[in-house]
Amino acid sequence: MDKIWSSLAAPHQESLSKEQEDLIERVQNVFNSAKSHQARLEQNANLWKNYLDLLGIVQAVVTKAELPEEPATSITALRNNLSNVQAAYSGLQNQQQEVDNLNERARSVEREANTENRQKIQNQMKTINQKWMESLANLDGRKDAIAKLVMQWEVSLKYPLK
Repeated sequence: MDKIWSSLAAPHQESLSKEQEDLIERVQNVFNSAKSHQARLEQNANLWKNYLDLLGIVQAVVTKAELPEEPATSITALRNNLSNVQAAYSGLQNQQQEVDNLNERARSVEREANTENRQKIQNQMKTINQKWMESLANLDGRKDAIAKLVMQWEVSLKYPLK
């Protein structure tokens, strides 16, 4: 290499040096760009994983809140039902932050998604938010209805018909 280099005239050496510098700069730019893309892909992968984790948590909370209706044959059973529904309602309200985090994460994922996947995420969020609101409303309604039944039962025990 040194023998070839020294045999070149100064203008050729200068020209080849400039070309080599340009090529080295281009390779470095490609390398930097690849590192940047890799970092962004890793960031997006973490964002997606976090979104899926939060989605799973919220789906589990909603599923857990779907309490079966239990028949009450005594005031004690009715009070127990009321206690269970109140606990489920409070538990669901206490998990609101998870839903808020999920909605925020979904917006972040949507910004990076293509049109088709953005639509899928929006549909997922619409469904889970709707289920969340329905679960809250259902538990609230059940809580109120059972509380009224408990009051009526207690009144009927206190003032029995003669």
